[in-house]
Amino acid sequence: MHAHRFTIRRIQASLITGEPDAHEVPLSRAGGALIGGALLVALILAGMFIFGQVKKDRCRAAPSPSCVAPAQQ
Repeated sequence: MHAHRFTIRRIQASLITGEPDAHEVPLSRAGGALIGGALLVALILAGMFIFGQVKKDRCRAAPSPSCVAPAQQ
């Protein structure tokens, strides 16, 4: 099993970097970058949601021209 992993990593290294005996494993940081990116997106979306809830409540309490309201018919 270890020999198979070694061979696969060596093939990946040779295809990505052009050097089969690379000291650093290629794509070794991809998982961490993916998780970090997902957490960043979740944080931004949560901030936008909270801002929208606060803005909505503020516009209901004291309507102003800066609040967008649907046209009344």
